[in-house]
Amino acid sequence: MMHRTTPRLLRGAAALLLTLAVAPADEVRLLDGRVLVGPVTRSGEALVVATRDGAVTVPLADVREHRTDEQLRQALADAARAAGDTPFAHLQLAQRAHAAGLLPEAWRHLDRVAAALPQLPADAAVHTRAVAFAAAIAEDLLPARRRDTTPGPRVAALLDAVHAATSPGRLLAIDEALARMAAADDDLRAQARRNGNARRRLCALTALQRRGEPGAQRFVLRTCVLDASDEVRAGAAALAAPALAADDLAYVATGLDHPYPKVRVRTADALAAFGRAEALPLLAAAGPKAGVGLAAAGGDVPRAHMAVVTQQAYVRDFDAEVSQAAAIADPKIGVVQSGVVLDVAVAGVFEVRTIVRSYREAIRALAGADPGDDPAAWSAFVAARPARPAAATTGRR
Repeated sequence: MMHRTTPRLLRGAAALLLTLAVAPADEVRLLDGRVLVGPVTRSGEALVVATRDGAVTVPLADVREHRTDEQLRQALADAARAAGDTPFAHLQLAQRAHAAGLLPEAWRHLDRVAAALPQLPADAAVHTRAVAFAAAIAEDLLPARRRDTTPGPRVAALLDAVHAATSPGRLLAIDEALARMAAADDDLRAQARRNGNARRRLCALTALQRRGEPGAQRFVLRTCVLDASDEVRAGAAALAAPALAADDLAYVATGLDHPYPKVRVRTADALAAFGRAEALPLLAAAGPKAGVGLAAAGGDVPRAHMAVVTQQAYVRDFDAEVSQAAAIADPKIGVVQSGVVLDVAVAGVFEVRTIVRSYREAIRALAGADPGDDPAAWSAFVAARPARPAAATTGRR
């Protein structure tokens, strides 16, 4: 019977959790200044408030004010009509809604703030207050069992909330919480490498880069080439571009000599995405060597074998056999084989053309002109033509 009753129990538990999640949240203000928020039930001469941290029972004599969920929503709506449509106004409304336990309204107003932040200076007061508030309420996105755990489960739980439909306010809260979480670097690196969702890998990478820990920039630079997702590689390049150091381009450019053709192509794409003219000589020098060393790529390169041989028989010896006093010479036949055996790594034509085309496109993007189809002439082209000024590149905040 267990296999029949278990689904019913699970459905019942899910229904109970859903009921608790959408239950009206009242506000109870006590005489000692405390404010309790959550569904309220009457128990004799006391109120039982189901707060987020557990049920709290308070005598009616200690209650200064009790406002129902409906009253709180009405008060918030009245305040919204009077506040106007500015980022600061929506931030205040989000804080008020959160304090009253009106979480859907809090996230809705924070969405309006988050959408406006890219147009605001990073040192604007509303910007500073908004990101601090977002980081503080990110706890609401965590399951209760993850709120007091080690960084690993918390990082994973926050990233689980990232998907295509995640609202701007929630993304802001997740980004800020991950960037500020203590002792989370190793967990963020693991998620940025192994999480199966490209959007979540990029979110972890953004938080890691914002933390500014030693080695974070080089980790981002490697991701520009090694990640399997075009979206993540492009996002990593946008993150790394504003903070490129003098030797970072040379560090990335080592991929132009990598034995795997795919890595060479991705390296050229990354150098183009950085928008730095200093990469032009590196790309031009790599052009004539586009096909060099590809055979070292091992199993990823197709191989072919061909043998052209000639065989010639000859008598190499005689064995003397004696039978009935008669000696007979038994010849031993040998074979001489000559010719050539070819073992070819088919890493040429297609791969080299793809690599050369990617190098050429990268030079075109950085120089603003086509260097031509002869890689041997690219160095002269770069030396003779000043690079086009690169457009400002900004990464995700």
